[in-house]
Amino acid sequence: TEDLRIELDEWLASYGNVSDHSLVGLKNVDDPKAIFGEMDADNGGMVLLGEWCRYLAKKEVEAKTLMGQYLDIATTTRSATHNKSRSPTKSPGKTKSREAAPKSALKPIHHFTGDRMVTLGKGVSMDAKDFVDCFRVLGQKNDKSKKLRMQAWHHCDYNGNGVISLAECDLWIKEMLKSKCVKGEEGERIWKRYRRCYIHAFNRAKNVAEDTEIDGMETATTNDFVVKKEFRIMVGYLCVYVVMYDAFQMVDGGKRGEGILGDDTEDLRIELDEWLASYRNVSDHTLVGLKNVDDPKAIFGEMDVDGGGMVLLGEWCRYLAKKEVEGKTVLGAFLDIANITGASTPSSPVQ
Repeated sequence: TEDLRIELDEWLASYGNVSDHSLVGLKNVDDPKAIFGEMDADNGGMVLLGEWCRYLAKKEVEAKTLMGQYLDIATTTRSATHNKSRSPTKSPGKTKSREAAPKSALKPIHHFTGDRMVTLGKGVSMDAKDFVDCFRVLGQKNDKSKKLRMQAWHHCDYNGNGVISLAECDLWIKEMLKSKCVKGEEGERIWKRYRRCYIHAFNRAKNVAEDTEIDGMETATTNDFVVKKEFRIMVGYLCVYVVMYDAFQMVDGGKRGEGILGDDTEDLRIELDEWLASYRNVSDHTLVGLKNVDDPKAIFGEMDVDGGGMVLLGEWCRYLAKKEVEGKTVLGAFLDIANITGASTPSSPVQ
């Protein structure tokens, strides 16, 4: 019953049950729809655990409760020690003339050697390249890939009910990466690094096929899951969204080529000063929306759809997907499948 997300109908049915749950953000809810909208920061139509916790923590701080004062320690400490608009001052020292190139974590046998419709730019991190190499073959339209895809489908559909849930998709990605990396823990690290974007790829893929009822499920339909005919599309979207998120991390407090980005640097939002300081760093990151940026402030305004002064991951991905479609790129043609009802599906760009 627990899928780590709260949808609007669940919230409307249950918000009264938590009104006496100590947390000030759950008390006296007069307009539950408005509260849901405030919690759903990326307007994804659902509230994830991180969004839920951030909203409740914010309300405790605003109300100046004892719990809020305790939670606010992290905010005040970060403000004092981590000014995001400036780089920390370092004492001059010897600089290395050459840095070791990052090494792939994949087993040699799992490196993709087929035809590539899209070549990943040099700005894409090794982790993202490894992710794409791990799944790329499943996006191809040929007999070998179809056979591998059927095997993968049966692994991903853990309960054998003919549809794939977000939880099943997430677990399958983790197991695939662990099995194809030299060290299983490296695969788990890569899975965790990009995990926040999987829901965006999943949601884009699950609405491609016609919506139908599912036998044995009273309220759910196929648009709540990925069905077999959407599986290849889902794999392709996972690869594309990982590349998008990889670029996002490099702007959101990250560094080029780092394999581990943690909570100390990544807060899942890009502020204007971060964008102005880093947009050139992602100009060679494959995605057309990041190339030839002449007016970075105007681009930031276009990405910041709600005018909130920051770009969330959902906004970032929607902007980049839109630019690929408008640019009529190979990626754009593939991403546009989700926008065209009944369209034939072109070959995946992750070939």
